[in-house]
Formats: sequence, C-alpha cells, structure tokens
Amino acid sequence: MSRPRPLAVLVSLLFLIALGAGACSGSGASYARFRRAASEGRVVAAREVRAADFIDVHASEDAPRPPATGDGEHLPILLDARLGNSALPSQGGRAVLQISLRGGMAAARLPASIVVVVDVSGSMQDEDKIGAVRHALARFVETLDPADRLAIVTFSDDAHLALQPSSVASSRSTILGAIGGLAAYGGTNLGAGLGTALSVAASMREGGVARVVLLSDGVATVGETSFDALASLGTAAHDAGIAVSTIGMGDQIDFALLEAVANRAGGAFHYLDRPSEVERVFATELASLTQLAARDAHVRVELPEGVSLARSYDERTSFALGVLDTSLGDVAGDEAMIVVHELDVAPGASLSEIPVEISLRAPDGTASIAARTAVRFTRSGAFAYEGATDPAVLRNVTLGRIAWSLREASHLVDVGDGGRASVLATAALADASSAQVRLRALGDDLRARSLDEALTLLGATVRALPPPPVTSARLAGNDDADRAGWTVTSSRASDAFTGWR
Repeated sequence: MSRPRPLAVLVSLLFLIALGAGACSGSGASYARFRRAASEGRVVAAREVRAADFIDVHASEDAPRPPATGDGEHLPILLDARLGNSALPSQGGRAVLQISLRGGMAAARLPASIVVVVDVSGSMQDEDKIGAVRHALARFVETLDPADRLAIVTFSDDAHLALQPSSVASSRSTILGAIGGLAAYGGTNLGAGLGTALSVAASMREGGVARVVLLSDGVATVGETSFDALASLGTAAHDAGIAVSTIGMGDQIDFALLEAVANRAGGAFHYLDRPSEVERVFATELASLTQLAARDAHVRVELPEGVSLARSYDERTSFALGVLDTSLGDVAGDEAMIVVHELDVAPGASLSEIPVEISLRAPDGTASIAARTAVRFTRSGAFAYEGATDPAVLRNVTLGRIAWSLREASHLVDVGDGGRASVLATAALADASSAQVRLRALGDDLRARSLDEALTLLGATVRALPPPPVTSARLAGNDDADRAGWTVTSSRASDAFTGWR
C-alpha cells in the first residue's frame, strides 16, 4: 500500500476543519483504519472500529437538504427520520430506524479564531513529518480570511506558545515566520499542549467562533498521561464553547484518545490514511463548510412501550430510561449526518409512532432551537417481514452491521478465539453480500456498488483470520451462519451472533 502524502492531506484537513467549524462526522477515520489494516492483511483493532464512520463516509447524499426560506436563506437544520420498513406485522419484528440531518447555509461566515496545536516531539522528524506540517500550515494561512485570527501552540516535553493570537490581515509575515521556526525534539506532553491551547482559544472567543485543531503522531509520554484526565479536556472545551478537532498522523497514534477529545468537544477526529479520501470531501463539501449551521446538536428518540433497542450503530449514542440520545456536536453548512438504530418491536405492541427530537444552539452559541418529528408504523397482518426494504436504510444498516461484526471479531481475536472470529466475520460477509444482491433487486445499483470496497476489505479480513472449527453440527436457528455455509460447534458460536436474527 502506498504511503499517504502528508502535505496534501494536512492542507485539505486544516482547511476543512477550521473553516468548517466543527464536526465533519463523515471524516471516516475508523473506515480508513479498517481499509489500511485489511490491505495489510490484518484485522483492524476493535477500539478503532466506529459504525458511525462506516455509515457517514458513504451516506452523505441520503440526508435531504433544508429548503430555502422566503428571504433566500435556509433553515438551520433539516431533520428526517424514516423506518426501513414501516409495515410491521402483528407478530412484531426488528425494525431499522434511520435519522438524518443536514445543516443549512448560514447568511454569513463568522470570523474565525483558530489555535493550531502541533506535536513537535522527536518522532515528528521521522519521514520529515514536521516539514510537511510547516508547508501545510503555510498553505493553510493562504485560505484564511483577513478577519480571521491564528495562534500556534507546540508541545514536546512541555507546551510553548509559538505564535501569539495574530490577525491574518496585519500579521501575515509574523505568522509565516513562526511556522517556519517549527522544529521537532523531545517527548509528547499532549496534555500541556491542549490545555495551553484551550486557554488561548478562550481569550480569542469574543466576536467570533474559537476552535482548536490538534495534530499528533504519537501517544502522551510526558506530563499527564491518563486517558480519563486527557479526555476530560474535551469536555472542558465543550463547556467553554470551544470546538476541538484532532488529526492523527501515522500508525503510532492514540486513536481512542484523539477521538474522545474531539467527540467530547463537538469537533472531528481525522486519521491520515491517503489523500484521495480527503480530496473527495474537499471537492464535494468545501463550498459549504465555510459556514457554521448550528452548535451542540443532540438527536433524541423516545422508545414507546413495546419497543426496545437491539443495537445502535452510532457510538455517540447513550441509552437511559427509554431514551436514545446521540450527541453530534457542531454541524457545518450542508454537512450531513446519519444515525441508524435497530429496534425490536414486541408482538402485538400497540404503537403508532416513535417520536424523534433534535435540539441545538445557534452558531453564536446563544439561542436554543428544538424540532420534533415522528416515524409511524402501519400494521399489515402476518407476512414475511424484512426490516429494511428502503434502499438507503438497507445500505446503511449493512455498513453498521459490518462495523459491529468487525469489532466483535477483533475482540474474539484478542481473547484467543480466532476460529469463532472467523465464523462471525464470514457470516457478516455473507449478510453484506446478500444485502448487495437485494439492493440490485430493488433497482438501486448505485448503492449496491457503494458496498463493493467494504465487501472487498471484509473479505481480506476473513482471509487474515484463522480457519473456523468445523464439526458436523450446524449452528441451529441462525440465518447468518447458515448463509455463510459454515458447520460449527453451536455452543461456541451462538453467542457471537446475539441479536442477529
């Protein structure tokens, strides 16, 4: 596999993150890690699998765009909710709920106050990553508006304010001089770097939108190294109204920490895999990402009596007291987000609709906005029920199931049960292949083709796993294992498929 070109990737990512002002949920970091692992003949780490990424990176066009209002502006957010199949038989079944939202275009771009936090530890000398950062930052300055302000914090053994908050209009030469002076040495005190950046960003908030972009190629080795303590900086940033986006460079990053900081702070986590993915986002989203539609978006689903959660395919979702709450962070103009849940509906449940609500704040962080919609069931007696006959929902829940299966298979590998991991991954491949055939039967060849890469990579993962245990007993009652064509010991494999019916 060819190595990524850091300069091209960093320039695009910085432009997208800082001007986009928040969560590019379709950044695809997790999917990129899956692609890299599969192409190298290994299984992606369970901690790096995020179903939300798998769905978002493929499904942006599934979210309708907000209509223009009478004065030519757009609504801040359009919320859409649908069931993959709303015609539920009386005996109940598993329904797929898909919620999409898309940001509208704001009337004007807000001035941006940006703090770039650069890892300048010794490892940044490898492959001249620090040189790539210098070039990328210099190019990035060219994209900023004159009204924007920029500060740079570096961290190695300690944190250093390499560039005081500076106006792009009046301090361009000073900014470029600070960028040219970046050099790599020492350890990785990520906590000091991020903490300093948040203090600087707080001082820059007045009159615009403050955000932090952190770039790192490693794990915290100096100062505070506790995951919980470092991740809490993301929570502190959110509480202060500062979005933080993180960029992981190379294979030695702390994936879970960088993602946690970004998620808690309402930003985005990006992994540098290959330029083509960034270029795709850059080409299709750039025109709209210069405007912020809304902040701190939450989507809540109230499950009525008789409906329970089978599985959520969005790791940002919490579930308590019958309410699913998905924290989506900031939403950029024209940015699309897709959330998919699988729900179990009990036989004879007397329900007609499931309420879905979104809450968010205006771009300046002041006014709160809420909107509510509902998805409705119909009853059609007894028939062979399929939970997702809508092509968009079918494709997206298939991607979610692939991610779930990869994570579970990776867990099984970690505990030394590679055979059962192979059974699970092979069943997932069969299920996804069946969904692709179904999409073609529904006349949606475009969405069917969109599964090609994921199926190829999943096949490579199956080949990287040890062969499954083979006996004379089939896994009774499990359609996925039957479709995979495996004969396995039911006592060892049955719990690997819990919920897959």
